[in-house]
Amino acid sequence: MQTLLKKLAAVSVFILAGINGQAIGMEKNLAGVPEEQKRHLQQLIVALADAQHDAYGLSVPLIASAQHGDEATYHAVLKKMNAALDKEVTDDAFKAWMLGRIVYAADSIHDLNTVQAVQGELLGLLTEGKLDKLDPASLGYTMYAWACGYYAGVGKTNYEQIRQPMLASLSALEIAARSDPSNHELASNALWAAVLTVHAAASVDDREVYDDTINRLKAIPGSDTVSAALDATLTRTEQSSDYPAWAIGMLRVSAATVGDLALTEELNQPLHDAIRQAKKWGGQPDQSQSNQWKASSEAVLGELSELLGSAKASS
Repeated sequence: MQTLLKKLAAVSVFILAGINGQAIGMEKNLAGVPEEQKRHLQQLIVALADAQHDAYGLSVPLIASAQHGDEATYHAVLKKMNAALDKEVTDDAFKAWMLGRIVYAADSIHDLNTVQAVQGELLGLLTEGKLDKLDPASLGYTMYAWACGYYAGVGKTNYEQIRQPMLASLSALEIAARSDPSNHELASNALWAAVLTVHAAASVDDREVYDDTINRLKAIPGSDTVSAALDATLTRTEQSSDYPAWAIGMLRVSAATVGDLALTEELNQPLHDAIRQAKKWGGQPDQSQSNQWKASSEAVLGELSELLGSAKASS
Protein backbone atom coordinates (compact mmCIF):
# COMPACT_ATOMS: atom_id res chain seq x y z
CA MET A 1 0.00 0.00 0.00
CA GLN A 2 2.92 2.35 0.63
CA THR A 3 3.97 1.75 -2.99
CA LEU A 4 0.47 2.74 -4.07
CA LEU A 5 0.72 5.97 -2.09
CA LYS A 6 4.11 6.78 -3.60
CA LYS A 7 2.66 6.30 -7.08
CA LEU A 8 -0.25 8.50 -6.17
CA ALA A 9 2.03 11.24 -4.90
CA ALA A 10 3.81 11.20 -8.25
CA VAL A 11 0.65 11.74 -10.29
CA SER A 12 0.56 15.22 -11.76
CA VAL A 13 -2.57 17.27 -11.23
CA PHE A 14 -3.91 17.95 -14.70
CA ILE A 15 -6.31 20.90 -14.73
CA LEU A 16 -7.20 23.02 -17.75
CA ALA A 17 -3.85 22.66 -19.43
CA GLY A 18 -3.99 18.88 -19.00
CA ILE A 19 -7.16 18.66 -21.04
CA ASN A 20 -5.44 20.33 -24.01
CA GLY A 21 -8.50 22.48 -24.58
CA GLN A 22 -10.58 19.43 -25.46
CA ALA A 23 -14.32 20.17 -25.23
CA ILE A 24 -15.71 17.29 -23.21
CA GLY A 25 -18.79 19.33 -22.33
CA MET A 26 -21.47 17.30 -20.64
CA GLU A 27 -19.51 14.05 -20.69
CA LYS A 28 -19.53 12.07 -17.44
CA ASN A 29 -16.11 10.46 -17.80
CA LEU A 30 -12.61 11.15 -19.09
CA ALA A 31 -12.63 8.80 -22.08
CA GLY A 32 -11.84 11.76 -24.34
CA VAL A 33 -8.67 12.72 -22.47
CA PRO A 34 -5.42 11.47 -24.09
CA GLU A 35 -4.26 8.24 -22.47
CA GLU A 36 -0.83 9.55 -21.55
CA GLN A 37 -2.44 12.19 -19.35
CA LYS A 38 -4.38 9.73 -17.18
CA ARG A 39 -2.34 6.52 -17.32
CA HIS A 40 -1.04 6.84 -13.76
CA LEU A 41 -4.54 7.14 -12.40
CA GLN A 42 -5.59 4.03 -14.29
CA GLN A 43 -2.76 2.05 -12.68
CA LEU A 44 -3.79 3.29 -9.24
CA ILE A 45 -7.43 2.33 -9.82
CA VAL A 46 -6.39 -1.22 -10.73
CA ALA A 47 -4.28 -1.39 -7.56
CA LEU A 48 -7.24 -0.20 -5.47
CA ALA A 49 -9.44 -2.89 -7.01
CA ASP A 50 -6.85 -5.64 -6.52
CA ALA A 51 -6.74 -4.84 -2.79
CA GLN A 52 -10.48 -5.39 -2.26
CA HIS A 53 -12.92 -8.28 -2.42
CA ASP A 54 -16.06 -7.03 -0.63
CA ALA A 55 -18.88 -5.04 -2.23
CA TYR A 56 -18.14 -1.75 -0.47
CA GLY A 57 -14.42 -1.87 -1.22
CA LEU A 58 -15.04 -2.72 -4.86
CA SER A 59 -17.60 0.08 -5.27
CA VAL A 60 -14.84 2.69 -5.04
CA PRO A 61 -12.66 1.45 -7.94
CA LEU A 62 -15.87 0.71 -9.85
CA ILE A 63 -16.81 4.40 -9.74
CA ALA A 64 -13.22 5.48 -10.35
CA SER A 65 -12.74 3.25 -13.40
CA ALA A 66 -16.07 4.44 -14.83
CA GLN A 67 -15.17 8.10 -14.42
CA HIS A 68 -11.75 7.39 -15.88
CA GLY A 69 -13.41 5.83 -18.93
CA ASP A 70 -11.55 2.53 -18.52
CA GLU A 71 -14.10 0.01 -19.75
CA ALA A 72 -11.94 -3.09 -19.23
CA THR A 73 -11.27 -2.35 -15.56
CA TYR A 74 -14.85 -1.19 -15.01
CA HIS A 75 -16.37 -4.42 -16.33
CA ALA A 76 -13.86 -6.58 -14.41
CA VAL A 77 -14.63 -4.78 -11.15
CA LEU A 78 -18.39 -4.82 -11.84
CA LYS A 79 -18.29 -8.60 -12.23
CA LYS A 80 -16.47 -8.97 -8.90
CA MET A 81 -18.81 -6.55 -7.15
CA ASN A 82 -21.94 -8.29 -8.40
CA ALA A 83 -20.57 -11.60 -7.16
CA ALA A 84 -19.78 -10.05 -3.78
CA LEU A 85 -23.28 -8.58 -3.50
CA ASP A 86 -24.88 -11.93 -4.29
CA LYS A 87 -22.69 -13.70 -1.75
CA GLU A 88 -22.49 -11.35 1.23
CA VAL A 89 -25.32 -8.81 1.27
CA THR A 90 -28.57 -9.48 3.11
CA ASP A 91 -29.32 -5.98 4.45
CA ASP A 92 -31.63 -4.06 2.09
CA ALA A 93 -30.36 -0.62 3.10
CA PHE A 94 -26.76 -1.55 2.38
CA LYS A 95 -27.80 -3.25 -0.86
CA ALA A 96 -29.64 -0.10 -1.96
CA TRP A 97 -26.54 2.00 -1.26
CA MET A 98 -24.32 -0.36 -3.25
CA LEU A 99 -26.82 -0.62 -6.13
CA GLY A 100 -26.90 3.17 -6.13
CA ARG A 101 -23.15 3.25 -6.59
CA ILE A 102 -23.40 0.70 -9.41
CA VAL A 103 -26.04 2.79 -11.21
CA TYR A 104 -23.93 5.93 -10.70
CA ALA A 105 -20.84 4.22 -12.11
CA ALA A 106 -22.71 2.62 -15.01
CA ASP A 107 -24.25 5.95 -15.97
CA SER A 108 -20.81 7.58 -15.82
CA ILE A 109 -19.45 5.19 -18.42
CA HIS A 110 -22.67 4.98 -20.47
CA ASP A 111 -23.28 1.32 -19.60
CA LEU A 112 -26.99 1.43 -20.38
CA ASN A 113 -27.45 -2.32 -20.01
CA THR A 114 -26.32 -2.24 -16.38
CA VAL A 115 -28.34 0.88 -15.62
CA GLN A 116 -31.48 -0.82 -16.94
CA ALA A 117 -30.70 -4.10 -15.19
CA VAL A 118 -30.13 -2.53 -11.77
CA GLN A 119 -32.33 0.54 -11.50
CA GLY A 120 -35.62 -1.36 -11.32
CA GLU A 121 -34.51 -3.33 -8.26
CA LEU A 122 -33.06 -0.18 -6.72
CA LEU A 123 -36.25 1.81 -7.26
CA GLY A 124 -38.20 -0.98 -5.59
CA LEU A 125 -35.96 -0.84 -2.53
CA LEU A 126 -36.32 2.93 -2.35
CA THR A 127 -40.09 3.10 -2.72
CA GLU A 128 -41.38 0.18 -0.65
CA GLY A 129 -41.78 2.34 2.46
CA LYS A 130 -38.78 1.20 4.49
CA LEU A 131 -37.50 4.75 4.95
CA ASP A 132 -40.66 5.60 6.88
CA LYS A 133 -39.96 2.80 9.37
CA LEU A 134 -36.35 3.75 10.18
CA ASP A 135 -34.86 6.26 12.58
CA PRO A 136 -33.20 9.08 10.57
CA ALA A 137 -30.28 8.86 12.99
CA SER A 138 -29.65 5.25 11.94
CA LEU A 139 -27.08 4.14 9.40
CA GLY A 140 -29.75 2.20 7.52
CA TYR A 141 -31.79 5.35 6.92
CA THR A 142 -28.65 7.16 5.76
CA MET A 143 -27.80 4.43 3.28
CA TYR A 144 -31.28 4.66 1.74
CA ALA A 145 -30.96 8.46 1.56
CA TRP A 146 -27.60 8.25 -0.21
CA ALA A 147 -29.03 5.65 -2.61
CA CYS A 148 -31.80 8.10 -3.50
CA GLY A 149 -29.17 10.66 -4.51
CA TYR A 150 -27.28 8.21 -6.68
CA TYR A 151 -30.47 7.01 -8.38
CA ALA A 152 -31.78 10.53 -9.00
CA GLY A 153 -28.54 11.57 -10.71
CA VAL A 154 -28.95 9.15 -13.61
CA GLY A 155 -31.49 11.09 -15.67
CA LYS A 156 -34.68 13.11 -15.78
CA THR A 157 -37.02 10.15 -15.38
CA ASN A 158 -35.12 8.77 -12.40
CA TYR A 159 -34.92 12.23 -10.89
CA GLU A 160 -38.64 12.83 -11.06
CA GLN A 161 -39.39 9.36 -9.69
CA ILE A 162 -37.31 9.83 -6.54
CA ARG A 163 -37.11 13.63 -6.15
CA GLN A 164 -39.53 13.87 -3.23
CA PRO A 165 -38.15 10.91 -1.21
CA MET A 166 -34.64 12.27 -1.80
CA LEU A 167 -35.53 15.72 -0.49
CA ALA A 168 -37.57 14.31 2.39
CA SER A 169 -34.72 12.06 3.52
CA LEU A 170 -32.27 14.96 3.32
CA SER A 171 -34.58 17.00 5.57
CA ALA A 172 -34.80 14.14 8.05
CA LEU A 173 -31.02 13.80 8.17
CA GLU A 174 -30.66 17.55 8.71
CA ILE A 175 -33.08 17.41 11.63
CA ALA A 176 -31.20 14.46 13.14
CA ALA A 177 -27.92 16.36 12.84
CA ARG A 178 -29.36 19.50 14.45
CA SER A 179 -30.81 17.46 17.32
CA ASP A 180 -27.33 16.29 18.35
CA PRO A 181 -24.79 18.96 17.31
CA SER A 182 -21.87 17.13 18.92
CA ASN A 183 -22.45 13.98 16.84
CA HIS A 184 -19.99 14.20 13.94
CA GLU A 185 -21.39 11.16 12.15
CA LEU A 186 -24.88 12.66 11.88
CA ALA A 187 -23.51 15.91 10.41
CA SER A 188 -21.31 14.02 7.94
CA ASN A 189 -24.22 11.79 6.88
CA ALA A 190 -26.44 14.81 6.24
CA LEU A 191 -23.74 16.69 4.36
CA TRP A 192 -23.04 13.75 2.05
CA ALA A 193 -26.78 13.44 1.36
CA ALA A 194 -26.73 17.13 0.42
CA VAL A 195 -23.73 16.59 -1.88
CA LEU A 196 -25.55 13.78 -3.70
CA THR A 197 -28.71 15.88 -3.94
CA VAL A 198 -26.74 18.75 -5.47
CA HIS A 199 -25.21 16.30 -7.94
CA ALA A 200 -28.63 14.94 -8.90
CA ALA A 201 -30.17 18.39 -9.30
CA ALA A 202 -27.25 19.59 -11.41
CA SER A 203 -27.50 16.55 -13.69
CA VAL A 204 -31.01 17.61 -14.76
CA ASP A 205 -30.45 21.37 -14.41
CA ASP A 206 -32.94 21.78 -11.56
CA ARG A 207 -31.54 25.11 -10.37
CA GLU A 208 -34.21 25.56 -7.72
CA VAL A 209 -33.22 22.39 -5.87
CA TYR A 210 -29.54 22.96 -6.67
CA ASP A 211 -29.49 26.46 -5.14
CA ASP A 212 -31.64 25.49 -2.17
CA THR A 213 -29.50 22.46 -1.35
CA ILE A 214 -26.29 24.48 -1.57
CA ASN A 215 -27.73 26.78 1.10
CA ARG A 216 -28.87 23.85 3.20
CA LEU A 217 -25.44 22.27 2.93
CA LYS A 218 -23.85 25.43 4.34
CA ALA A 219 -26.38 25.48 7.16
CA ILE A 220 -25.52 21.98 8.42
CA PRO A 221 -22.45 23.27 10.31
CA GLY A 222 -23.61 26.89 10.18
CA SER A 223 -20.98 28.09 7.69
CA ASP A 224 -20.98 31.10 5.36
CA THR A 225 -19.43 29.29 2.39
CA VAL A 226 -19.56 25.82 0.88
CA SER A 227 -15.82 25.31 1.32
CA ALA A 228 -16.05 26.25 5.00
CA ALA A 229 -18.98 23.86 5.51
CA LEU A 230 -17.04 20.99 3.96
CA ASP A 231 -13.94 21.79 5.99
CA ALA A 232 -15.94 21.94 9.22
CA THR A 233 -17.85 18.71 8.65
CA LEU A 234 -15.78 16.19 6.71
CA THR A 235 -12.75 14.71 8.45
CA ARG A 236 -10.24 11.89 8.48
CA THR A 237 -9.61 10.05 11.73
CA GLU A 238 -7.99 6.85 12.90
CA GLN A 239 -11.40 5.19 12.84
CA SER A 240 -12.82 6.48 9.55
CA SER A 241 -12.65 8.89 6.64
CA ASP A 242 -15.40 11.10 5.23
CA TYR A 243 -13.58 11.35 1.85
CA PRO A 244 -13.44 15.18 1.83
CA ALA A 245 -11.66 15.44 -1.53
CA TRP A 246 -14.32 13.33 -3.23
CA ALA A 247 -17.15 15.44 -1.79
CA ILE A 248 -15.45 18.67 -2.85
CA GLY A 249 -14.73 17.26 -6.28
CA MET A 250 -18.31 16.07 -6.79
CA LEU A 251 -19.65 19.49 -5.81
CA ARG A 252 -17.19 21.21 -8.16
CA VAL A 253 -18.29 18.96 -11.04
CA SER A 254 -21.92 19.78 -10.21
CA ALA A 255 -21.17 23.50 -10.15
CA ALA A 256 -19.40 23.30 -13.50
CA THR A 257 -22.30 21.30 -14.95
CA VAL A 258 -24.83 24.06 -14.25
CA GLY A 259 -22.42 26.90 -15.01
CA ASP A 260 -22.06 28.04 -11.39
CA LEU A 261 -18.73 29.74 -12.00
CA ALA A 262 -18.52 31.27 -8.53
CA LEU A 263 -18.74 27.92 -6.74
CA THR A 264 -16.48 26.23 -9.30
CA GLU A 265 -13.84 28.85 -8.57
CA GLU A 266 -14.41 28.74 -4.81
CA LEU A 267 -13.73 25.00 -4.71
CA ASN A 268 -10.58 24.99 -6.88
CA GLN A 269 -8.05 25.46 -4.10
CA PRO A 270 -9.94 23.48 -1.42
CA LEU A 271 -10.05 20.50 -3.78
CA HIS A 272 -6.35 20.72 -4.52
CA ASP A 273 -5.61 21.03 -0.80
CA ALA A 274 -7.86 18.11 0.12
CA ILE A 275 -6.15 15.82 -2.39
CA ARG A 276 -2.76 16.78 -0.98
CA GLN A 277 -3.95 16.29 2.60
CA ALA A 278 -5.37 12.85 1.77
CA LYS A 279 -2.01 11.75 0.40
CA LYS A 280 -0.22 13.13 3.46
CA TRP A 281 -2.65 11.45 5.86
CA GLY A 282 -2.32 8.10 4.14
CA GLY A 283 1.45 8.36 3.94
CA GLN A 284 2.03 8.68 7.68
CA PRO A 285 4.57 6.02 8.81
CA ASP A 286 2.22 4.51 11.42
CA GLN A 287 -0.91 4.67 9.28
CA SER A 288 -3.01 1.49 9.11
CA GLN A 289 -3.29 -0.38 5.82
CA SER A 290 -7.03 0.27 5.80
CA ASN A 291 -6.52 4.02 6.11
CA GLN A 292 -3.79 3.96 3.47
CA TRP A 293 -6.31 2.43 1.07
CA LYS A 294 -8.95 5.01 2.03
CA ALA A 295 -6.49 7.84 1.51
CA SER A 296 -5.50 6.54 -1.90
CA SER A 297 -9.15 6.07 -2.86
CA GLU A 298 -10.04 9.59 -1.76
CA ALA A 299 -7.14 11.14 -3.64
CA VAL A 300 -7.90 9.20 -6.85
CA LEU A 301 -11.59 10.13 -6.75
CA GLY A 302 -10.62 13.72 -6.00
CA GLU A 303 -8.22 13.91 -8.93
CA LEU A 304 -10.72 12.33 -11.32
CA SER A 305 -13.30 14.90 -10.22
CA GLU A 306 -10.75 17.67 -10.60
CA LEU A 307 -10.09 16.65 -14.17
CA LEU A 308 -13.76 16.21 -15.03
CA GLY A 309 -14.82 19.46 -13.38
CA SER A 310 -12.13 21.40 -15.17
CA ALA A 311 -13.12 19.83 -18.47
CA LYS A 312 -16.74 20.81 -17.96
CA ALA A 313 -15.81 24.32 -16.85
CA SER A 314 -13.73 24.87 -19.97
CA SER A 315 -16.28 23.51 -22.45
